[in-house]
Amino acid sequence: MHYGGVAAALAVLPGNDAVPRVIRQFTSIFLVSHAGELWRVYDADAPNSVDPQMPCAGSQLACRLFVALARDEQLRVHRFAERESHDIDPAVLQAQLDDSQLA
Repeated sequence: MHYGGVAAALAVLPGNDAVPRVIRQFTSIFLVSHAGELWRVYDADAPNSVDPQMPCAGSQLACRLFVALARDEQLRVHRFAERESHDIDPAVLQAQLDDSQLA
């Protein structure tokens, strides 16, 4: 899968203050991690899904995918626990990224 097209997101990257941030575009959600790395975020039914979706708080999909965009498109997978929040605020996304595993 190719997950490019992040020029607009790169244009609005915040300074290096170790606070995670979410960048919301019309069709995409990005996380700028506390380490300053840029991740595109998806929800999917499985890590190898061919049709990942833009994440949303109401999602019932099983996984949240984090795709690193500043390096060799590393893929990390967070599997939702039963009744776990699917929220997309910066702290929740950072915790999910921290808990994720390499795919």
